[in-house]
Amino acid sequence: MVVRDLRIETRFTPSKLLSDHDVIAGMSVPMMVQDRVYGVMGAHCKTVRDFTEQEQEFLLSVGNVIATVLERWRREETQLQLFHRLFELAQDGIMLTDTKGRLIEWNPALEQMTGWKAEEVIGRTPSFLKSNKHPPEFYERIWSTLGSGQAFVSRFVNRRKDASELLVWESISPVKDPDGTVRFYLAILTDLTERERMLGILRHAEQIKLVGQLAGGILHEIRNPLIGIGSLATYLRDQSTLDETVRNRCRLIAQEANRIDDVLESYLGQIPPRTFDFRPCDLLALLDDTLTLLSPKLKSSTIDVSTELAQHLPMVEASQGHLQQVWLNVVINAIEAMEHGGRLTITMHPATIGKDGVSVTFQDSGPGISPGDLQRMSEPFFTSGKAKGVGLGLTISRDIIERHGGQFLITSPPGQGAVITLWLPLSQQA
Repeated sequence: MVVRDLRIETRFTPSKLLSDHDVIAGMSVPMMVQDRVYGVMGAHCKTVRDFTEQEQEFLLSVGNVIATVLERWRREETQLQLFHRLFELAQDGIMLTDTKGRLIEWNPALEQMTGWKAEEVIGRTPSFLKSNKHPPEFYERIWSTLGSGQAFVSRFVNRRKDASELLVWESISPVKDPDGTVRFYLAILTDLTERERMLGILRHAEQIKLVGQLAGGILHEIRNPLIGIGSLATYLRDQSTLDETVRNRCRLIAQEANRIDDVLESYLGQIPPRTFDFRPCDLLALLDDTLTLLSPKLKSSTIDVSTELAQHLPMVEASQGHLQQVWLNVVINAIEAMEHGGRLTITMHPATIGKDGVSVTFQDSGPGISPGDLQRMSEPFFTSGKAKGVGLGLTISRDIIERHGGQFLITSPPGQGAVITLWLPLSQQA
């Protein structure tokens, strides 16, 4: 639109802005982007004049160029907002650094993964994630690879803010300008914690299968003589002419023979373990039987046993024979750990973990377990130090407790020996 003299213009009423600036003549052109009107651009003056066709075309060209620039800026802003949303919502950890390694961006997933907030780390290098699990050559290789313009991808053992280890799969890539100049480094971290946990469960399942295969072989070797021992002990138990103490010992021998036979049968090679016979079980009485069975061994090893047992402890729905297997394995391990004597402390009290249950703790005064050995305690055939067994007891025990819906935890606080904590639910009902 071209206006030669606004004072006599009849097609529209001049705006206040034009009137306030004493505008008399002017022209306006549409600002076009891909056949779409983006806006309007005008040129005005304070005198009467005619605008040539060349001037109109020039203004139209300028308006289209400015419209194109503004449209590109709008699209880039929209893309930037989209990228920022993706950055914020990404499940993987993302960090961006400058070429000196100083952090520029740190997304929420990385905050949750490491415990470090963005405001705590922006401007720092990621060296605070180092766990000292990688040699200096590892980090030299990272910078060498990035320096050549290539991406570095590897498994990292990092360190969280609370000093715990964080296992991640990390990809570090250079971010380049169109001319190839490296401007930033982008790292994407995938948390492998859950994956490793699932792999651990699978490995444990394979280990239990291996234990079952071994038990199948043992069964054929010792089951017949075991039945004979149990039968003889049962016969002696029923002899009224024998002393009551002797008859009680025979009762325990027969009970143990039957229990061992049940355990061996439960771990046959390719046959799934039979369902446990869950019945109300008196854990205090079970513990008393276990300590009675091991009394000679405890005495000869000069080990004192102290107990802290809650009164009126509720009955637990459990497979009594299998639980006694756990009790025996744990106590025998403690005896072997204290080769020069010591003290075994056993506590038992109600505890709620999701539902009502009973917690049982066995703590010895031995030398404890190293962190490296502690991670392998559930592996079949693994033994540490001077242990005399073949390394199956704790693997079997853990499986028994887990099949009861319970928890089996081994810890070794510095200077306090080994501590095995068991938790069993009162009922097997979900």
